[in-house]
Amino acid sequence: MKRSLYIMRHGKSDWTGETGDHGRTLNERGRNDARRLGAWLASIEQEPDRVLTSSAERAIQTTRGLVEAGGFECPVVVEPTLYMTSVDGALAVLRAQPSEVGHLLVVGHEPTSSELCSALIGGASIRFPTAALARLDFRKSAWSDLQLKSCQLHWFVTPKAFPTNP
Repeated sequence: MKRSLYIMRHGKSDWTGETGDHGRTLNERGRNDARRLGAWLASIEQEPDRVLTSSAERAIQTTRGLVEAGGFECPVVVEPTLYMTSVDGALAVLRAQPSEVGHLLVVGHEPTSSELCSALIGGASIRFPTAALARLDFRKSAWSDLQLKSCQLHWFVTPKAFPTNP
């Protein structure tokens, strides 16, 4: 079975509040970018079966905008481990996903998004600006089989590639 892993960095955040890093929200650009990418995913029929999001407010808001704009009806799971984790921590979360999930979208942070994507495709240097989204494919029967260097980069996009009004 071919599986797709979508890795997304949260949208641009608002640095004006006094909520601390975990509570930081998206700014207007971040909200628009999330909606833009959700609408684009829907337009190319790339609906995830499940979305995992960091527990940070900016990641949750990114996920909400993406899912709403895409009209996706998949489960959304807040995964606190994704907030401040390493590649190994992210891999542990991914490997624990149910095998019936074929298309998994993960919304997280830097530097983990870039490092995870790079490690899964074999070490190429991929850098995730805010709201960047990558699709990686691998052929295994279960998420528990996910290994470093086991994926192929199918595409990588940033919000700048799309119209400003989703």
